[in-house]
Order: sequence, then structure tokens, then C-alpha cells
Amino acid sequence: MSDVETSTVFKAPNISPPKSLTIEGNLAACAESWKIWKQMWENYVILSRIDTQSDQYQSALFLHSIGPDAMKVYNGMKFSDDEDKHNISDIIDKFDSHFLGDTKEFFERFKFNKRDQLSGETIDQ
Repeated sequence: MSDVETSTVFKAPNISPPKSLTIEGNLAACAESWKIWKQMWENYVILSRIDTQSDQYQSALFLHSIGPDAMKVYNGMKFSDDEDKHNISDIIDKFDSHFLGDTKEFFERFKFNKRDQLSGETIDQ
């Protein structure tokens, strides 16, 4: 008997995109919601193989999935040209900046202000 390699065709799971992003509460709560939603989106992209589609298709599905509150955020974003509006990487980067940009600065300021100067340590250190 010879070893015959049988190829099985992968069938993508029938799954739905993530539910709408919830934008409620303070900045930290919105940032946490965004992080979780983004993780769910990235998993959905892998499982559904959306990344094999055009950028325009990916961005349309992303914007449809993210919901009306986040769509308002998207509508307020500035893009350099029409093509960037359909580039999924650029869109996600802009959402990262919107939800996480101030959080990072706030957290760094918190860490700096929380630090105690050691005896013999100069202010520059």
C-alpha cells in the first residue's frame, strides 16, 4: 500500500462579525472596549479569511460591524485622500489613535508622578 496524500478542503466557519463597539463611560472604559473589539475583529478576519478580499470590501465590513457610535468617530477622522478611507490598516490605526492615544499619555504621566526620587538621585536621573 502506498501513502496517498488526500487533501481536504477547508471550509470556513459560518460566524458573524463582532457586535457593535460600545462607546460608553470614561476614556479608559472606551479604550478597553476598543481593545477587546479589535481583538474580536482580528480573530474574525482570520477565521473568515476576510483578508483575501479587497481593502474596500474589508473596510465596508469593518465599518458596518463597528456600529453607529463608532461610525460617528470614523466620520470625524481626517484622511489624506479617498484611497486611505478604504485602507483597513489606516482606519484601524486611526481608531487606535483615537481611543488609545490619550490613554498612553495619561498612563505615562501617572507612572512619572508616582515615582519616588531616591536619595542621592538627581532630578535628571
